[in-house]
Order: sequence, then C-alpha cells, then structure tokens
Amino acid sequence: MSQSSTTFVFSPEVASAQASSEGAAFRVLAGSTAMRAGASSVKRDRILRDKLVDQGVLVPDTNSVLYRFSKDYTFTSASQAGGVIKDGNCSGPGAWTHSETGETLRDWLNRTSQKPRQKHPDIITIPYKFPPSPTEGNPFGKGFAKPSAKFLRERLKPGDLRERAASRTPRTLYFRDQLATLFQIVGGPVPYIFLDGEGLYRRLDAGCLGFLHHGTPQEIGFQFDDEGFIAAALPVAGTALDSDPGPLNFDLSKKPGEGLKQSSRRTIREGASAFRAKMIVQWRGKCAVTGTSEIDALDAAHIYPYCDADTNHPRNGLLLRADIHRLFDRHMIAFEYAGAALVCRVSERLTDDGYRSLAGAEIDLPADKRRHPHPALIDHQMQKFRKQETLNAASSTK
Repeated sequence: MSQSSTTFVFSPEVASAQASSEGAAFRVLAGSTAMRAGASSVKRDRILRDKLVDQGVLVPDTNSVLYRFSKDYTFTSASQAGGVIKDGNCSGPGAWTHSETGETLRDWLNRTSQKPRQKHPDIITIPYKFPPSPTEGNPFGKGFAKPSAKFLRERLKPGDLRERAASRTPRTLYFRDQLATLFQIVGGPVPYIFLDGEGLYRRLDAGCLGFLHHGTPQEIGFQFDDEGFIAAALPVAGTALDSDPGPLNFDLSKKPGEGLKQSSRRTIREGASAFRAKMIVQWRGKCAVTGTSEIDALDAAHIYPYCDADTNHPRNGLLLRADIHRLFDRHMIAFEYAGAALVCRVSERLTDDGYRSLAGAEIDLPADKRRHPHPALIDHQMQKFRKQETLNAASSTK
C-alpha cells in the first residue's frame, strides 16, 4: 500500500473488509471477506457481486457464509464496495470507518477537506483513446480537459433514458462497440463519467444507454448511487457485451471451402475492423513480439486461419507488426508456450540479425487470462512451423 493511502474498515455481520482510499480510488484489499447472502431484500449491487464471483475476484472462504477477495479490487465508490461486501444496499460514507481513529469516511473527508462528490462516484481513469466517431458528435462526449459544473452535475435515472431507436444507427453501433471495449479494459462496470487515456472527461450518452437498456435482448444494466441515479453501466451476462469471450466455437479441422475462399474477401473485410479493434485493445496497442506501438504499422493476425466469424475469437488473435505478421503466416515465426510464458520461435531460414534476435523473446500477454492465445491454437501453428522447418532442412541437404 502506498504511503499516501488511508485504510478504512467495514464489518457487516460476520464479514470483515479493509479498503484503501487513495485520491479518487476506493480499493478493497485482498483477504477481505463479503457476505454470501445479506439480510437486505434490495440488492442494488448483486449484479456486480455475481460478476466478481464469475471472474474469480470473490472466491469461497473457509467460512461457508462468506466470500473472500482473492485480489485487490477498485470500486467506483465506497457505497458500491459496501453493497458488494454487505450483499445489500449500503451508504458507504457512513458505513466505512477509519482503521485508526474510528471516524466514518464522511467525517474523515470533512475533517481533511477531501469533500466527497455528492453528484457522482469518484471519477476513475480508463486508459483508452477513442477512435473517431462515424457521425458528428461523439456519444461519449467530445472530451473536456476542464469540464463545466453543468457537465459534472448532470445525472440520470433509468426513467430519463430515451427509448430505443426504431433502427440501429452508426452512432448507436459505435457506442455499443466502444462500450464493449471499455467493459473489456475495466473488467467490470463502466462509470457514467470517467477520464479517458488522454486525460479528457467523458460521459455515457443517455440515448445510447437507452438503446442498449431497452433493446431485446437487454444488453446493459446499471449500478446506482445512494440517491438512485445511474453511477455505472455493466453488461448483462451472456450477451455480446459481456467481457467473457467464452469458449472456442470452432474446431481445428475446419477449413474454408473453395467457394468461401473466392467469396470471403468481402466477409473478411467486414469483420476485420471489429477484430482489429479488439486486438488493439487486447494487446494494449503494441506488437506482441517487438513492442512497436505505431498503430498504422500493426495488423490483427489470426493464429488459426480465418474461416468464418467464429474464428474472430479473442483467443485466436495477435497484434503483430506487418512484417512479423507476414512471416508468421509463412511459418517463419511461431509461438510456443513454455509453462505459463509464451515465447517466440524463429525459423532457420531467417538470417537477418534483427529477426534472429527475436528467438526466445517472451510475449507480453494480456492482463486478462481469458484472452491469452488458446494453447490448442498455439500448438496447431507450432506444428505447421516445425513441419516447414523439417521440409526446409531436408531440401537443403539434397
């Protein structure tokens, strides 16, 4: 814990939690416990609680009535953190107490002049740069370095959202795609107001939220602050916006037929933009091998060759510099798991020192293990690489 952090505690029933307050962040610490079933009949934060269980952040404790935090987790507010730990609605500023003085969080904030925001949860930073919107007016706002008081004051309740538009528009589809990316980066709810990777204040568009909330199927739900206003949006489990990529739904014997090879060029182009956007986020905008961050020089590469939309799976993709991509497709560069590490292999056919130096390099994998390249796909391309190496060795001896 950093020296600038302050520790607060909360112990509803038999649960016991510690959290650190560091500026805008409110982080519950690993080892804290949470009630599996609280007494409250209204469970505003139950959707998030269940998501944390699915992600392995909350795991069964030795006490059968408790969950335990397997790692630190940053919440959008003290109330949200308390609601998950209590498994019931919670007013965080009054529930959390200072570990040394016994003051409530509210009293401590007042005493130290770190006033709690009354209109919004603590504003967090999401390290993402938005691509240009296809229409005039970005549905996440144009981005403000210094937002106006009006911008920060505006709040919404579900009833304020405009009903879903009669048809999808480029604006709502852009919002949906970008929100899916934000869910993937955050690994949980996206706050109504947040800072992007360029330090600009952004806000979720009411009309687009209504489009996703009132649609069939409903794709997003909400978390609320103490007054019932929308604090954050979160994906409905099992929908396309859910950050879990799910299992591979294609087998390795699948090959495109000749008809698809002739007709799929347009299909590939249609799917390439979304797949590329996912790979850029998943691999943090850098070539997995060289670390190159010049976006225009990077390709979204399939590990197992593209057959149809099923092969556009997050675990079947890499972000590679264009020349590395070409060598990978020609089985002159490959990848292999060595324990949990993914390492680069280089063909004997490559003689350039720049490429030779990549042999054995360890790949900087995505933070989310559910998006690591699938071992079966890595093994499949490694077999192709080794076969090509054997053929090359045999031909060189003739």
